[in-house]
Amino acid sequence: MTVRIANAAGFWGDDSEAPRRVIEHAADLDYLTMDYLAEVTMAVLVRQQEQDPDRGYATDFPSVVDDILAEAMDRGVTILANAGGVNPQACREAVASVAEEQGLEPTIATVSGDDFRDRVTEFDDDHLRHADTGEALPADADVVSANAYFGGFPVAEALSADPDVVITGRVIDAALILGPLIHEYGWGRGEYDRLARGLIAGHVIECGAQATGGNFLGEWEEIDFEHIGFPIAEVEADGSTVITKPAGTGGLVTPETVGEQLLYEVADPSAYYGPDVVADFQHVRLEQVETDRVAMHNVAGSPPTDTYKASLHYRDGFTVRSDVVYANPDAESKADRAFEYIRNRADERGIEYDRFRTEAFGVDALHDGTASGEPEEVVARIAIETPNKGDGYEFASLFANLGLGGPPAVTMFNPGRSSPTPKFAYHPVLVPKSEFEPTVEVTDA
Repeated sequence: MTVRIANAAGFWGDDSEAPRRVIEHAADLDYLTMDYLAEVTMAVLVRQQEQDPDRGYATDFPSVVDDILAEAMDRGVTILANAGGVNPQACREAVASVAEEQGLEPTIATVSGDDFRDRVTEFDDDHLRHADTGEALPADADVVSANAYFGGFPVAEALSADPDVVITGRVIDAALILGPLIHEYGWGRGEYDRLARGLIAGHVIECGAQATGGNFLGEWEEIDFEHIGFPIAEVEADGSTVITKPAGTGGLVTPETVGEQLLYEVADPSAYYGPDVVADFQHVRLEQVETDRVAMHNVAGSPPTDTYKASLHYRDGFTVRSDVVYANPDAESKADRAFEYIRNRADERGIEYDRFRTEAFGVDALHDGTASGEPEEVVARIAIETPNKGDGYEFASLFANLGLGGPPAVTMFNPGRSSPTPKFAYHPVLVPKSEFEPTVEVTDA
């Protein structure tokens, strides 16, 4: 027995045609997953829910389901996504609605219980310290979102009801892959090596095409990005994994493409922490077994901690930004003069800001001044972080003056005046697992 799991989205806004491409090209598929949630996405979803109680989920997901549900149900492919965000129930209703329009009656399961924004004050200060720096959560923090990262076992519980669609809130990205493996193979909580292999299989494919040639530092010139195939993990009962992609699609699967993704967002390969297991892949071996097929070997596991990682976001003022283009000759000098102009005018007006940042794209924005030669043009980016929305608007009013009253040979990128954008501080913490009870609900459309 081999379980085949594909992932067709690495973030909210990823290629909308990818799920259809996977369904059409991947034979014998068991599960199709989609990852929608970056850290900052949770704060964005809360803001949307504040404006409309029926929002708070990845609103692209129902249309994706609408496109592939009939074929997925016909082929027995279960769809899983963390598209529920901070409102899995509303996402479920939206999916049920598009299914009903097609005359379909899918069974839909949701996983929730991760959201604790209304309980933050119940946790002691030590559990709210920044997981990386140890800094305390500011006493006056206006917390917008607070979500624990659940693992694969709640997803496996949801799958026990044989649903057609599983919608979760905040889970680790790899849980969408690990959950089906726990369900299919009956892995127990103490089978750490198998859980670790499932976790790493999920880690490799959860960022979508980044494992199949996207964002690849190698021979990228030859890659068919237009039709890139999204990754598939073929996993055996002992956790042995082969990474591949659908036949007839672009991209490539090699030890190099898989290896780059394997190290993505990893601090310590010997201790990759998940809610269900700590994976050790410091001795991993990646083997090209066939074209576009890479086997992973030497992944081990050990017991997890008694805490969940959780992400908190709190309101942290505003940002204002504008981009201005200067052409040769002396494009860099013109950009520098524009930076000086805006800072001087802001200081003269007494505009309060916590941070003033300038970047000269084409000179030093990406390579820290190591670019050589005189650039033909420079994009001058000017931005501040300010605690006050009013100061943000006043700062934004300065940019237009560069059009006629600043350095020459200028092109203004931003039509009209920039507006202050709310800024959210990210504050990761470690919270006791005992304070959370994942909730699984199953409904028929």
